[in-house]
Amino acid sequence: MKQSLRVLLLVCGPKPDDITASHGTFADYLHRAVEPYWKNAVAAAATIRCAAAGASAINLLPTISYMTVNVFDDDMPESDRAPDQPRTEMPLSRLFRDPAVTSVPFDAIILSGSKYNVTEGRPFVGKVQAWIAEKCVAQKPTPPWVFGICFGHQLLADHFAGRGAVVVNSKGPELGSHECRLTAAAEGDPLWRVARLTTRGSVEDIGQTTDSASSSSSTFLANELHYETVARVKPSDAGAGDEKGLAAASSVVVLANSAADHHQCVRWRPHIYSVQFHPEYSATFMRDTVPFLHMNDKAEEARVMASIQPTPLSESLVASFLALCAFSR
Repeated sequence: MKQSLRVLLLVCGPKPDDITASHGTFADYLHRAVEPYWKNAVAAAATIRCAAAGASAINLLPTISYMTVNVFDDDMPESDRAPDQPRTEMPLSRLFRDPAVTSVPFDAIILSGSKYNVTEGRPFVGKVQAWIAEKCVAQKPTPPWVFGICFGHQLLADHFAGRGAVVVNSKGPELGSHECRLTAAAEGDPLWRVARLTTRGSVEDIGQTTDSASSSSSTFLANELHYETVARVKPSDAGAGDEKGLAAASSVVVLANSAADHHQCVRWRPHIYSVQFHPEYSATFMRDTVPFLHMNDKAEEARVMASIQPTPLSESLVASFLALCAFSR
């Protein structure tokens, strides 16, 4: 097990000032999402990866250090920037030339959500995709693990499945807490095995079991805030999406879906996952965010508010992902 994890957070869009004032930065609420599940997740990963007693794994919990790069900053419209707001300390261009980033062997990279849409064609999207291809796909034998959230999920789909993979959802937006369902493939998937075991009970409970799949429900609640969707996860024809040599479509596995979205969770490679929902959003965060959606239909806004519930399995997913990284080679 790695004793420390170096995690690079690629932030893909700004948050309203009131949300930042109340909840902090992406790194802040990601840390808050990981913290309550970290001990259990490490114990679960130890149980699944090493057949070790879960309780013994938490004697030396890995530490996590985060570095944040606001990759959207180079393309940020002036309308989104206050008159006196400087550019962030680490704009996208530094991904390629700053030794603080280029020389650090990150264990994991997390791509955030965004107020922007992948289909808008913002220049930073292609630059991030190229960087991911170089650092996380082509790099061998031990590339960093990758986890995409919402916009990050769609950015990866646009990359691996090609242009046209991300579209406006014809079934309408998913807003609020929605029921998702794990596919049969998730039963044997390492990430979901760890997550389901993480939320089973105490660390001692985890140490007394060998698997999490057989007795866990295949449905779970997740917090959603998206208007676009991943329409496909593989190139539409031979060669499409493979100009960078990245198709390898046979390795793509859909792990969860919902009534309005067929691709809620995808494993693009053994070390690259993404989710359409927001595992880092608590119920409180969701309730504070909904007013900023500026919904014209107040009845619909009330319905979205009423739908928001605790989402423990999905909220454990980032901690489960990082715990898997700690046990990767």
